[in-house]
Amino acid sequence: LLSMRTTTTREVYYVFVTHFRSQRECDSAILDVAKVLGVSRRSLGLSASPKGWFCGSVEITRRGTLPSGKDVSGTIDGT
Repeated sequence: LLSMRTTTTREVYYVFVTHFRSQRECDSAILDVAKVLGVSRRSLGLSASPKGWFCGSVEITRRGTLPSGKDVSGTIDGT
């Protein structure tokens, strides 16, 4: 809190994975702490992690055509 750093509840779970049986248990503990302190999760510098986020190199390849006949084949390299 003093450093004003923010993070996700998912990161908290993975940093302290040996302390929790599941992500759900971690989330519940975070909400309990916030309730005891009388503050929101956000004010603790914590936010929920949107589903579908990932990190690392990504390459998406698609082959095909649209109904109009336009070729949509190609590669997107996200490295």
